[in-house]
Amino acid sequence: APVYEVEQPENIQSTEADAKEKKQETERPALVSSVRPDYSPRELALYIKIDKVRKLFDSAQKKLGKMLSQQDMSLLFSFYDWLGLPMEVIELLLSYCTASGHTGMRYIEKVAIGWAEEGVNTVEKAAEYIELRKTGYRSILQAFGQNRMPVAAEEAYMKKGI
Repeated sequence: APVYEVEQPENIQSTEADAKEKKQETERPALVSSVRPDYSPRELALYIKIDKVRKLFDSAQKKLGKMLSQQDMSLLFSFYDWLGLPMEVIELLLSYCTASGHTGMRYIEKVAIGWAEEGVNTVEKAAEYIELRKTGYRSILQAFGQNRMPVAAEEAYMKKGI
């Protein structure tokens, strides 16, 4: 039987340190440590040729009631490319935000990041999330005489009770 030689790394300590560092990187939430990409007009021109992307941009313009800037399109596309949200979920996200009067792209980005971090990445999960926020959390606040959606800290507290 042939004998195979296995090369040993010269510096085993640095290899162990590299492995430990990689393990820590995978344990961190991916979105916290990553930076949203910015797409050039040339890249967006290529992406807009994809039917789903063009439909998303058209739908977003209607829902937001404005022409999308290059930055707006870059941000919306990043929800798909960077956060991994399906186009249908992004559509629901836009509907959810605009229905409550929030048309600012910064707000929409925060909601998208929140959905991605919470694993709201299917149409079913998005519909469930929206329904819970509309009926569950809102009804709790209404019981206390508040006619508004909960802020993040209130929502986190209510989640503990569920």
